[in-house]
Order: sequence, then C-alpha cells, then structure tokens
Amino acid sequence: MLISEMLMYATVEVVVDDPHWNVMDLERIAQISCSAAISGAGRTASAYEIAVLAASDDRIADLNFRFRQRQEPTNVLSWPAATCPGGIHDHSAPIHLGDIALAWETCAAETTQFGSPLEDYVAFLLVHASLHLLGFDHATDQEAAQMEQREACALATLGIGNLHGCAGTQAVWNRN
Repeated sequence: MLISEMLMYATVEVVVDDPHWNVMDLERIAQISCSAAISGAGRTASAYEIAVLAASDDRIADLNFRFRQRQEPTNVLSWPAATCPGGIHDHSAPIHLGDIALAWETCAAETTQFGSPLEDYVAFLLVHASLHLLGFDHATDQEAAQMEQREACALATLGIGNLHGCAGTQAVWNRN
C-alpha cells in the first residue's frame, strides 16, 4: 500500500474555467497531490483547504500580469492565504492555505517536454504550488534543493517519479 492510500486528505475545491481540463479527474488529482505535499511537509493534510482554478493560458496571463507584472502565461500560479490575525483559528474548520491556478495550454505543451502523462505533470505542478503555499521557495540553490527533495518525496508517495530526474511507477490515478 502506498502512503497516498493512507493520507488524510486536504479539502480541495477545483473550479474548472476551461473545459479542456475535463479530460482528467482533476478534483481527485488535486486532492491527492496537494495532500501529499502537505503531509510531506510534516503537516496534517486534513487540517487545510486549497482552492484550485483550472483555466486557459489567456486567463492565467491576465492573472500573471495582475499579480506579478509579467505579460505572459505560466504553467502554475499560487497565492498563499493571509494568516489569521493573532493566530486565532476555529479548529473545527480547515485552514485555508491558499489558491492555485493552472494554465491548460502551457501545461499540455510542457508535458511533452518532460515525456510524462499530463496527469503526472499536473500532479507535479500541484505539489510544487502547494509547497509554495506552505512557505517553501526556490530563490536560492539551497532552497531549490530542499524544495526539490520535498517534491520528489511527495511525488513518490503518488507513484510518480520526480520530474527533476528519477523514474516513477504507475501513478495512483492510473491504477485499476
């Protein structure tokens, strides 16, 4: 049994803004991938919630310009949620960790670059973005190495090889 089959899952709300995303079970992939990243960072996944927007390149380009002043689409964007003032939190509800947005055309094009199934690449991006929501970054070589290690561990729990280099097995959503 893989760790992914034993995870307590985060609450993940997926909004599909571009119908191309309907070629996969994005809700399941997002829930499993985000939960693996959170658990891999030593947190209880079920204590968190994340919102995911599955959009077109045009929509992501608009968001990228609005929030990062970059006039082009990108594969994934993430926005960490603000922390609760004074650390007050109602522990009966999950903590909103933040928002993630995925760009269909860019993701589909980059999939061929990595030679992996689209679902696996999307899982990688969701793990990557979830780690950003948790405060991880890759601005320095040391930070990048730490983040890549966490990505590899989270992806391994899903049966996916690290897209930074190692081979995987069959991903959990491709099993019968």
